[in-house]
Amino acid sequence: MSRPGGHIWRGAAACALLLFSLAASAHGDVRGVKGFYAGVLHPFLAPAHFMALVALGLLIGQRGMAAGRDAILTLVFGLFAGLLASSAFGYPETDSILLGLATLLGLIVAIALQRLPGLLLAAVSGALGMAIGVGSAPDRLQGMAWWIMAGGTFLSAFFCVMVITIGVESLRKAWMHIGVRVLGSWLTAAALLVLALSFAKHAPQTTDSRAGNGNNALRASVNAGVIAGPDRLRP
Repeated sequence: MSRPGGHIWRGAAACALLLFSLAASAHGDVRGVKGFYAGVLHPFLAPAHFMALVALGLLIGQRGMAAGRDAILTLVFGLFAGLLASSAFGYPETDSILLGLATLLGLIVAIALQRLPGLLLAAVSGALGMAIGVGSAPDRLQGMAWWIMAGGTFLSAFFCVMVITIGVESLRKAWMHIGVRVLGSWLTAAALLVLALSFAKHAPQTTDSRAGNGNNALRASVNAGVIAGPDRLRP
């Protein structure tokens, strides 16, 4: 008989591979979709953003809308501030931060932690919103086109969290709440695996570049020896 934890990790591994393949494809851009709709789709097609938003929605829904009101407000403020401040930060990638937050929030959902301070949840929600805003701003657009696409991202991220929050809060059966915790554990495992895959993707490049430099130096030495060899044979 297989252990339940094995099913979780296998499922999470499959999800992680799928999400990582999406992450490698132009960071969630869709060819032919532009403007407002491109902004709407971005949080759903950028794996780190989507997992972070889902984990936050699960946690707020698990605690209840009343207890998570401050977290929703800080999320709104963080999204808006992140989008506006993105140019000042040079439009950086925030995927590692969001994957770390998704791991943390998914773990809290999985263990159903009830004593999490509301102020801490609000702070994490604001940081998550700002990371999504900074990492989602359209860096190749200006003027009204920038505001239209950024507005689509803002509304999409906000309503994603709200729909999940309301859906989780409306659950009444005990087994449904267990399902939410299982989903939280899947999110934690998938976020960890995607984070590990992203680090592994970049790690060999340094090794390969060093090996390439060593091969180039060896090749140059061999060529120099071949060229200098006949000179040594001359009287």
